[in-house]
Amino acid sequence: MIEPGLHVIFDSVKDRPGHCAAEIDIVAVHGLNFRNNPDHARDTWRAADSLWLRDFLPARLAKPVRVILFSYNSSPAIDATTINIDDHAKNLLHLGGLVVKEALVEATLDPTYKPIVEATRLLVFFATPHRGGKYANIGDIAARIVRASLQKPSNKLLDALKKKSDSATKRFEQSRHLYERCLIVNFFEGQPYGKLGIIVDKDSATLGLPGSREKQVATHADHSSICKFDSVDTSAFRLVLGTITTEIARALELESNNVHWLVPRSVNPMFTGRRDVVERIKKAIIPSTYDDQKRFVITGLGGQGKSEVCLKVADELREKFWGVFWVDVSSGSSAKAGLSTIAKMLGSKEAEIDETRCLLSNVDPKRHWLLILDNADDPQVDYQQYCPSGTRGAVLITSRNPECQTHATVGYEELGSLDKGDCIRLLLQPIGLSPEPQAVNSAAEKVINILGSHTLAILQAGSYIAQGGCSLSDYPVVFQRQRERLLKFNLTQAQSRYRNVYATLEASAEILDTLESESAQDALCLLRILSQFHYENMPLDFLQDAWNGAQEARDNPEDDEDIVMSGTHFA
Repeated sequence: MIEPGLHVIFDSVKDRPGHCAAEIDIVAVHGLNFRNNPDHARDTWRAADSLWLRDFLPARLAKPVRVILFSYNSSPAIDATTINIDDHAKNLLHLGGLVVKEALVEATLDPTYKPIVEATRLLVFFATPHRGGKYANIGDIAARIVRASLQKPSNKLLDALKKKSDSATKRFEQSRHLYERCLIVNFFEGQPYGKLGIIVDKDSATLGLPGSREKQVATHADHSSICKFDSVDTSAFRLVLGTITTEIARALELESNNVHWLVPRSVNPMFTGRRDVVERIKKAIIPSTYDDQKRFVITGLGGQGKSEVCLKVADELREKFWGVFWVDVSSGSSAKAGLSTIAKMLGSKEAEIDETRCLLSNVDPKRHWLLILDNADDPQVDYQQYCPSGTRGAVLITSRNPECQTHATVGYEELGSLDKGDCIRLLLQPIGLSPEPQAVNSAAEKVINILGSHTLAILQAGSYIAQGGCSLSDYPVVFQRQRERLLKFNLTQAQSRYRNVYATLEASAEILDTLESESAQDALCLLRILSQFHYENMPLDFLQDAWNGAQEARDNPEDDEDIVMSGTHFA
């Protein structure tokens, strides 16, 4: 039995005398262990007595390697009576390839694991269902995998598995956060598995990442044999070997052009539509021999997606720029803080706006940079003051003020509503519904119409319905009730344009207020606190200090008089 953890099964230094230290680590992660096989971590890759990752692959790669098996407890304990049937379903959806993908997505969002993320250059998936296929959702596909492994799985287990597929679908959307220099190969089945047929088809085995990062390859194997080879002479092994060696070489050639990345957050996995807008902006600002600084302006109502479009553009063009810098210019103080951070990042001890402008103006011409000025909304402010002088770089500006378009040199875009189809997809995405049934499409269209197709309002409505606030068809009634409440308040003309957004937010707050659970009340309390702060550079330490103080007060009530205030506190 192999113990949980990492186990080296091949090392070029030890197993190939005279070879150099490994330049490539190959980490193999097995899938679910339905039959409680004690050697499942090895048997996943073994046919007859041959473990191809150890016996065949290393000798055929151009660089010295180390092959590591990762073993973990992946038995869903099918026969255990102490585990709830829904827990079985949740375990089953954590299939081997999905474990790797989700781990890397989480690592991408946590700077602690940055070295691991950047060292991961190639992911190879064997029959991994990233999403639903052509004829089945991911729950149905996982159920087929269970049937292929167990002779008589219970109907309750299969039903629960299908119901749990929504969370897996949401995890698929997060895959777009995988490190952009990491290439993907998806091997899918080319042979049917008995009466069950093809279990993971091409559609299911596709992440849908942009550009040439991802490759889909059909194999001459069924679901049970797709990653097992007993000879180097089989056509299936030659196909897998050829693909892996080619992609390893390609992955090692990818060197990052991006050195500085100062962007506040990742692209929202719910990002929908705007493809034409993103492409127009990319075409306008991409580095070239253009002899003047490129400035592009995006205007539109708040909540229509201006910042999200910028995030998308920055993400897709990251490798084209030596530096990508994001500055919130909604106030003079936030603008100064953001520009000062850039100056420090570029090695300056000065914290003045002019210092940053000067540094960017004098960067090596071969080092292209992109400066994003977000929330340039005040008509009384000249945002020209934040743009570096000279002919270098690109500046992307977002504003609610249409007159800000005067700063554009290579184009501007006034963001309106998404088209109806994208609006419906955006609404239904968090709910997990398909727009195909006419009744669903019709109900969704009614919601879109009453919300005025406002992007942020649609997102909030979708989240409200997904959390069980009401059904899709009942949402117009809920929304209208909140809108009538807002009419009692004297909103300014500017605020009235966002009445639909306020109404959707109030609906979400109301449902929290009606719930008696401690977590719901905590969430509502947190919303009230956060509403008092600016959304940028929020001092999160005060929450931790408050938590620590509350714990101390609870544990030592007799010391209340000696409590010392933290650096950030309310009185």
